[in-house]
Parts: sequence; C-alpha cells; structure tokens
Amino acid sequence: MQLEGEITRITFHNELNGYTIATLSHNREHTTVVGRFFSIKPGENVKLQGEFVTNKTYGEQFSFSSYEIVYPSTTKGIKHFLGSGLIKA
Repeated sequence: MQLEGEITRITFHNELNGYTIATLSHNREHTTVVGRFFSIKPGENVKLQGEFVTNKTYGEQFSFSSYEIVYPSTTKGIKHFLGSGLIKA
C-alpha cells in the first residue's frame, strides 16, 4: 500500500538507526507513520510504501518499509517549500 503526504510532526527519531515515529497529513487526515527515515523534517512531502498495523499501546499506525521525498512541481508548492524553513539562507 502507498501513502503520500506531508510530514507535519516528528514525535521520535533515533539518530543511530533512523527509526522514526511521525505524523503524516494526507487527504485531510493525520496518520502516525513508523519506519526508518535517515533525514526527514516537518514540512517535507513523502511517498511511503508499507501497511497499516495495530500497535497494542498506540493503536493503528502505518508501518513503512521504503520512502521517497516528493519535491514540489507547482508554483504554489515551490513557494510553500521555500518558505517552510527547510532551506537555510
């Protein structure tokens, strides 16, 4: 299964192995995603491959096995990306 959207929050990130718990905003929904991001920041758009799993403590999450960064292709998207703070002046 594939999910695509914007990372809106990083809840946890392990610098050693990349394990990350984050919130993905997509289709007016927010989903907790878990997996290995080696470099990710809130505001970045990603395409994730994985499946929904149920964690006994935290409930439904999307566990991804691979991802790709999706860069904006529209003028509005580029303005948002440049103004997001991801690029340091």
